[in-house]
Amino acid sequence: MARFILPKLLRQSMSSAVIALLLVAILLTGRSTPAQGTTGSITGTVTDASGAAVPGATVTITQMSTNDVHTSTSSDSGFYTVPQLPPGNYRVSVEKGGFNRFEQSDITLVINQTAQINAQLRVGSAQEVVSVTSASPIIQTDTSSVGLVIDSQTIQETPLNGHTSLIGLIALAPGVQAAGTQDQVPVFGITPAIGTGGRNSYGGVGFSLDGVQTKSGTLQRGLAETASLDAIGEFKTLTTGAPAEFNQPAEIVVVTQSGGNALHGGVFEFNRGRGTSAKQYFAGALSRPPYQRNEYGANFSGPVVLPHLYDGRNKSFFFFAYEGFHLTQSSLVSSQQPTTAFRSGDFSSLLPTTVIRDPQIGLPFTGNIIPQGRFNAVDQQLQNLLIPLPTTTGTGTPATTCFAGLVTKAGI
Repeated sequence: MARFILPKLLRQSMSSAVIALLLVAILLTGRSTPAQGTTGSITGTVTDASGAAVPGATVTITQMSTNDVHTSTSSDSGFYTVPQLPPGNYRVSVEKGGFNRFEQSDITLVINQTAQINAQLRVGSAQEVVSVTSASPIIQTDTSSVGLVIDSQTIQETPLNGHTSLIGLIALAPGVQAAGTQDQVPVFGITPAIGTGGRNSYGGVGFSLDGVQTKSGTLQRGLAETASLDAIGEFKTLTTGAPAEFNQPAEIVVVTQSGGNALHGGVFEFNRGRGTSAKQYFAGALSRPPYQRNEYGANFSGPVVLPHLYDGRNKSFFFFAYEGFHLTQSSLVSSQQPTTAFRSGDFSSLLPTTVIRDPQIGLPFTGNIIPQGRFNAVDQQLQNLLIPLPTTTGTGTPATTCFAGLVTKAGI
C-alpha cells in the first residue's frame, strides 16, 4: 500500500480553491432571477409641477428587507417601469437635477401586481425631499386578471384545521369551491372548481411554486403539498383572466419566503388528542377511540455571513424551514362478528337448522359443539388478533354487532 503526502503549499492551495469556489457559488446565487408569474412591477410617470414630462430622471427602487436596489431612467415621455420585482415592501425615490427629490415609502408589492407610482417633482434643491406615504390604488387598471393575495401574516393568523397544505386558504378566494378538506394531506392532489368552471381533474387550474409548475403529469391535479406554511411568503389565487404565461384560465401562484438582513426564527407545534374529543353515540361503553395529531416545525432566516470570509448582508440570504406531521387516528366500524359462544366452538343455537359435522367421520358433533381439543392454536391466535369481540347484542343474525376502532397511522 502506497501512502502519498501532499506538500504543505499544495494543501493550502487546494483549501484556497475550495473556499474560492464556495464564494463564487454564494455570489452567483446571491440574487436569483425571479421566476415568471411570481413577481410584480412598479411603473409610473415623472412630471413637474405643471404636469409636463420630466425625461432622464433617475428612479431608484429599494426593497426594504434586503436593501436590494433597482434603478431605471424615465423616458422622453417621463415614463419608467421596473419589472420582475419579488413581492415585498419597497421605497421609490426619483431624482433630477434642479428638482427636489421625490420619495414614496411603504409600497407593498404582491404577486402579479403592477403598482403605479407617479412622481411629481418640484423645482428646488435635491437636498430637499418630498415624501409621500399614500398607498397605491387597490383597483389595478394595468392588468385584467382578478384574484386574491394571501400574505404571510394572514397565513399565520388564520385559524386552520391543520397546517399541512394550502387548501383551507385557497378556499378564502371568491369563486373557489370543492377545494378539499384542510385536515388531511391530499396525496392525490386537489381539483377545485374556480369561477364558472367545473371541477375538472384534467386541467383548468394551474399550480406553481416559485414559478415551477406543481401538477401531476397524468391527471394534472395540483399538488397541495407545498412548502411549510411558515415558509410561504404569500400566494395568489387568480380566479379570472390569468395572464397567458400561465397557460390556464385560473392559476394558484405560491411564493416562498426569503431571508433578509435581520435574523428571524421561530418554532411551532399544534397538537390535538382524544382527551377533548367526543365519541359516537353508538360506541356505547367503548372508550374514546385513539387520536393523536402532531404538527411541528421550525424556521430560521438571515444573511449569509462567513466570518473573515464573506459578508452577505444586502447581497445573499438564506431561509430554512422544517415541518413534521404525525397522525394516529381511528374510526368506528359497525359490523357483524361471531358471538362469544361461536368463538369457543358452541353452535348449539343453530340447531336444528344448521348441523355441524365432524369432517373426519362425517357424523354430527354432539350438541353441535366442537371440542376444544380440535382447535388449532395458530387459528385461535389469529382469531383473537383479527376478529374483535362483540360489543352490542340483539342485532344481526345469529351474530352480534361490533363497533370496532380501526387505527391508522401516518407521518411525514
